[in-house]
Amino acid sequence: MSPNDQQELGDELRRRRTAAGLTVRQLAQRSGLTPATVSRLEMGQTDTPKPDHLQRLARALDADIEDLYALAGYVMPEGLPEFAPYLRTKYGLPDQAAAQLDEYFQALRDRWNTEPREEGNHDRGDHNP
Repeated sequence: MSPNDQQELGDELRRRRTAAGLTVRQLAQRSGLTPATVSRLEMGQTDTPKPDHLQRLARALDADIEDLYALAGYVMPEGLPEFAPYLRTKYGLPDQAAAQLDEYFQALRDRWNTEPREEGNHDRGDHNP
């Protein structure tokens, strides 16, 4: 990560933190990170931010993890993520909750007589069964 990219990430984190009305210490407490870690990230002093730190900050700031990953130079894979890892990352749900949701979505697919779409074949049109 270039120094300029580090500073952009830091500026974005600081902007989101102040918009949320949080101090560095409050954000650290919400995210489970140390105030020193949050401060180093905001000052652009971390050349390779840990993905799990960015995930924690995104949750604490109600931000999209993709935005922070992009600023940190992490490339998101093409296509949709697997369901369980997505739920763990986005909502902090345990595997058991993801499994229950997966069962629920399978019941919906059965009810509507549909199958999961193949990777790379995701249109956004509305479909009536």
